[in-house]
Amino acid sequence: MSGMKFDIDPIRQKVRVQLVAPFLRWFEDFWSWWSGEIIPLLPQGWRKEIFLRSQRLFLTLTGNDVVVTQGTFDSVREIGRIQLDPPNPKNIELPTDVRETVLFLPRDKTLVKSINLPRATEENLREVLAFEMDRQTPFTADQVYYDCSIHQRDVRGQTITLDLVVSPRKMVDTLLTALFQFGIYPDVVTTNGYGPGEKSAVNLLPPQGRPRRRKTWNRLNVTLGGVIAVLAIIAVSFPILHKKQVIRQLQPTLSKLAVEAEKTNQLQNEVEQFVVGTNFLVRKRQSTLSVLQIINEVTRILPDDTWISRFDLNGSEIQLQGQSSSAEALISMLESSTIFRNARFRSPVVQNPRTNAERFHLSAEIEQSDES
Repeated sequence: MSGMKFDIDPIRQKVRVQLVAPFLRWFEDFWSWWSGEIIPLLPQGWRKEIFLRSQRLFLTLTGNDVVVTQGTFDSVREIGRIQLDPPNPKNIELPTDVRETVLFLPRDKTLVKSINLPRATEENLREVLAFEMDRQTPFTADQVYYDCSIHQRDVRGQTITLDLVVSPRKMVDTLLTALFQFGIYPDVVTTNGYGPGEKSAVNLLPPQGRPRRRKTWNRLNVTLGGVIAVLAIIAVSFPILHKKQVIRQLQPTLSKLAVEAEKTNQLQNEVEQFVVGTNFLVRKRQSTLSVLQIINEVTRILPDDTWISRFDLNGSEIQLQGQSSSAEALISMLESSTIFRNARFRSPVVQNPRTNAERFHLSAEIEQSDES
């Protein structure tokens, strides 16, 4: 998509694509399962009302006629036909209260194309498809109604694969105008690839052109949501009340055990403090190197051509003064030891003209043992 720029907040886009979208899909699956479990438990009158409210009106364009069926995505029954030119309904009485009206266009009235896009475009997919329309189809975005169905997300490749469905705007508008004469206002315009028996995956109507959902269905959703909320509260409340009752019965025993536990904790703290005081000197002795160990280590690592004229031990630091044929090498030798660190010269190295040896004055810190 060269030459195209999209103002997408990377953090917000990542959250929506990787977290929000999977959660919404999970919630839809959960709602479908949960409502299927709850509905059989409702009174018969409620179940009948829900069944009536779940009905859809399906309109299938065949030639110059529109076949009208009523039912769900699982089963439908034909209730009549509408002749568009000239306008004439044929033995049909349209239901007045259905969940939504779905208009199916023939395959020859739509164009379906599979395309790949970067995953970052999913947040603004309609805008991206509008820019891509003239490159992916023979039309421009203002000449068609369009929608898409995502059927694959490649996390590793950061791409999405979708089916782009488009239909000429002029043809759809003409068809909708004809249906308006019969008081029919479709909520969904899709293609025969998603016919009755299959859930509609695309809606060619733009979001701003889709009728608002009927209040009756919204009220039904609110009612079901209220029932679920009440059942959830009951399911959560019973275990809590039972636990409170058990706790009330065990309260005297718990109080007695709490007093005994407090005495035990005090005794344990006293024992731990005694052990800490007893082992302090032992740990201190084990963690401190003896003078003999330090002298032995210095003797081991220094070469034979090095003489020490002064050896000072002050806490965790030693200072060495003497002569050597190569004073610079002494630093690395001390650093190679396991008990010395931060070796450095305390004064500049000076050449002794009489012996050609180098006078040095250096120091190093002593690593204390971690043994306890």
